Formats: sequence, structure tokens, C-alpha cells
Amino acid sequence: LGKIAWSGHPDKCVDVHDHSGSNGNTFQIWTCQAQNTDQIFIFGAQSGGSPTTQTGEESDGDGGEAYDVVVIGGGLVGSVIAAELAEKLPGRRVVLVEAGRASQAAVGGKDPPAAWDSGAKAWREWQGLSKLGLTKYDVPGNYEALQCWRNDCPESWGHAVPAFQCKVLGGCGVMNGALMQIPADAMFDAWPAGWHAVDMHPHFSAAQSMLKITQTPSEDEKHYLDKAGASFFQQAFTLAGYELGDTLRPRPQLMGEPEVSARGGVRQSTASQMLPKAMKLSNFELMLETEALEIVHSGGTASSVLVRRVGQAAKTLKLKRGGVVVVSSGALNTPRLLLASGVTGEGSVGKGVSDHTLMSMVYLVSPGTDVSALSGASESFSLQPPSAEVIAEYVASRSGPLAQYGPTIIAFIRHPTTEGPPEAIDVEVWVNPVTRANELHVSIVLMRPTCSTANMHLEGDRLRQSGSTGLGCERDREILDFAAAEVDKWLGKLGARRADKRRPDPLAMNHWVGSCRLGACASPATLRVRGTTNIAVADASLVPEQVWGHPALTLTAVGFKAAQVLAASLA
Repeated sequence: LGKIAWSGHPDKCVDVHDHSGSNGNTFQIWTCQAQNTDQIFIFGAQSGGSPTTQTGEESDGDGGEAYDVVVIGGGLVGSVIAAELAEKLPGRRVVLVEAGRASQAAVGGKDPPAAWDSGAKAWREWQGLSKLGLTKYDVPGNYEALQCWRNDCPESWGHAVPAFQCKVLGGCGVMNGALMQIPADAMFDAWPAGWHAVDMHPHFSAAQSMLKITQTPSEDEKHYLDKAGASFFQQAFTLAGYELGDTLRPRPQLMGEPEVSARGGVRQSTASQMLPKAMKLSNFELMLETEALEIVHSGGTASSVLVRRVGQAAKTLKLKRGGVVVVSSGALNTPRLLLASGVTGEGSVGKGVSDHTLMSMVYLVSPGTDVSALSGASESFSLQPPSAEVIAEYVASRSGPLAQYGPTIIAFIRHPTTEGPPEAIDVEVWVNPVTRANELHVSIVLMRPTCSTANMHLEGDRLRQSGSTGLGCERDREILDFAAAEVDKWLGKLGARRADKRRPDPLAMNHWVGSCRLGACASPATLRVRGTTNIAVADASLVPEQVWGHPALTLTAVGFKAAQVLAASLA
């Protein structure tokens, strides 16, 4: 079985013209549709003829060998999966298919440090930094200037999905604030057997061994930009009884500098740490700027993946007998590809998706404020562009403000009526240092939504959302409003007042999870999607409920655990 594509336009297929009920006599060229049976034809030798397509099991459609493992998506989890499987299974051929470009220098990235100019829709390079051989994904401070996070941004999937997804090698792990947190063990009580806290601890340890996790990412191991609001915030929340400490394991009434992943003033990600070694292995292949269009399967057993590289015709990557397709495209693109391929997980794909919800606020500090408190908000900082002095400091020593990620201090709040384990948090608050003097830019994030979920469905080739993941019920609004009132109260004790008293619009944090949940959609024992034999999911889609904290470290641990499960199933 297969489809006939028009070579000049590989997104168009031969289609049986049956609009009037006459089937099989007239043909037309039409947009390829995954579930359109009128575009599916049987290829094979007939009497006196020869096959019209190559269907041999050991061919990728271009005369090359077939693959044992096709990993779709080289994001935070996909990078771990592909690298681990290539190493654990040296006799198996692994290909990593990534729709985006190379990101960090360690994986071949070339884009110099720069800020995105949304008005001009262009990158503005930061002069003087290109000599370091680093990219905009390597410099921690560049994080703030990468934040476009809309569907018309670079590294975006456009309107194919309902929210921003990072289309670049390493995924959002090379674009986010790199905050590392280990959630409370109780969070894993809702996960299936084999995925509880005791099962995940070794994989968190593997993630921590692979990354350097630190509160001081600069080469000189100093913390910067404290006077751009962080010191003011610390003084205010000390009055509220918050304890200063290590934020790796969140708990209520704790505040401190965020734990992040960096070494010597340079970002670390799963891509930068794992893929360079994998790229040296003879059984590993990386395909960049190559989008997976469809998983070709019959009765839930995949035989190939249809892909297209930018500027080239579509081609087929064949699976060997016993091979597996691992979809690791993110919690929005994974269901989009599965549904477009006719893989529904018996109706479970795309159901129960959640996100963390963000509200951002600006506080103005009165000039009459106590001098010691006022000094904690006296520093201004901008990345449009950074000053020559800031650039020179980073060039000379990989230290200074450009070695510092965005949030400079965080705190964890629990609503007084919240039930559950004492270490469970509801909300995280942080200070953003990109600000003017005598201002605080504060964000509050709902980390444990109680009832805000959505379902995803396909309309044409676009994924659409039904329901709200952003404060979709009264309880979630109550929790976030309580946290905002606490911030107002304690910052107000030192003379800071919110510039706008209205409730800010809720924003997506792009921490999407749950679109193919363990147990409901994917088998905890094999990660195969319900109703399939060799189509697996391994990314944030698996997470049954929202992560109680920033998800990067949890998802890295999920990557190591998933690689172990997949390797066992392929051994």
C-alpha cells in the first residue's frame, strides 16, 4: 500500500475523483490526506509488469538501509532517547528526525548571540560576541531575548498547533530559562506502576550527573543582577517568613536563587550534552530541517515514516522488521502527528492536556522607600542590545549579566486550604531582571492546576484545542489570586505598588503535558500507543498530571526512563 505523490509538489497526491459517486475512472491531484483512502493504492508486480515503487523491507526509499529506530523530534526528551538507544543498542540503526535547525555550537549551531526584533521581524546581532564561537542558544542571558513565544516567531510551528512549540534541535531545552527542579515524591503517586518516585530516582540521578546544576552559572561562580529587583524581593519575603535556601526541591515558604544548567557561563542542555557523542557513532544518523509528515502503518503496525527536508521532495524512511517509531515531538506536535497518521490511541490521543499558567506584573518602587530596600531595585538592565561593558565582560571571562539566566530569585507559595502532602506547592513567584530602575517585574505561575485541562483534535492539518488550560475553573483562579495578593502585600510592606491593579491576562507557560498519558494512551511497560504494535511516545505527552515545578529535569529523567523501557523492548 502507498500513495502516489507529484514530484514537482510532494505535498500533492493522486486522488480518486469520486465526488459524484463514480469511483475509479477519473483522477486528480489533491492535497495529501493521512486518512484519505482514495489516495491509497496497491503497488506490486502484475503479470507482464514490474513494481512501480520500492517496497523492500531493508530500504529507506532512496536505496539506503532501513532503520531499527526512527525518533521523531530532537527536543529535550528526544535527544536523550536517540542518544541512549544508539549507545545501548550498537547493533541497531537509529535515526533522529528533527524539523528545526542546529542550535548550540556543540551540535553544529552557527547563529550568533542576538535579540529578536518583533517589529522588524529580524534578529539583531550583538556585536563582539561572535568571536567566542558560541550561539544565541549557548549564552544564558540571551534567553530573555529569545522569548517571542508566539506563532509568528522564529523556531515556531506557526499555526499548526494552538501554542508556541520550539522548532529547533534541543527543543525548548535550548530556549527556556533552564530552571531545574525535582518535584515532591508524592507527585508520582498518580503515575502508573513502574513510574513511581522510587522508580524515577535513578533517572533523576542520571540527569543530575549529565548536567551541571548550579545557582551561579557564570564562569566566576558569582550571581548577577540581584539589584534589578531580586534583593528587594528577598527583603520583602523575609518579612513574610520565607526561608532562603536551595530551590532544587520546591516546598512552601522557600525562596532562593534558581538552580539552572550551565557550565562556565554556557548553557547545558540534553542536546549539547548527549548528541555530540551520539553523532560519532556509526549506527546513529541525525536529519535536521526534516519534518515527519506521516507515520505509515497498517493495523497499528508502522512500516515507514514519510518525511520532507526543507527544499526537497518527500521521502520514506523504512522500518526494519521489529523496528519502532518513537514520537518525541512535544505534547502538542506529538498528538498532531499521531492523529494526522490515523493513530488515535483508541480515542485517548490529545485528551486531558494541561499547562502551567503565568501572570506577569510590574511593581513601582516609591523613591521614599527605605534606602536599603530601594537599593535592591536600583539596577536597570536591557538586552536591546546589552551594553558594550556587559558584552566585554562576557567575552573576557564568560561572566557578568550575560552569564545569568532570566529569573534571579524564586519563591514557592501554598494556598492555606490546599490539601495533600506538606511539601506540595501551588504557585511559584519569580523576579525578571530585564527592567528599569525602581521597578520590579514579577511573574506568578500556577504550578499545580486542579481542573484546567483541554482536549486536542485535528482540523485539516492543524491541531485545535477544546477547553481551557489557563485558569479554566474557579479553584485555579482562587489559588492564583491568593498568590497575587500575597505578593502585593509583602512587596507593599517595602513601598512597592502594582502599576496596574487589574488581574493580568493569563498566559501559557508552554509547559504542556498529558496528550498521550501513561496508562490511558501509552503502555507504561512498552510506551506503545494503544492499538499499535510499534508506535511509541516518549516526551511530555506521557506525563499523567502537571509537573509540580519546572518540568525540564523531570522530563530529562523521563527521557532516561523511556530509553531504558524502549531498549528492553528492542533487545
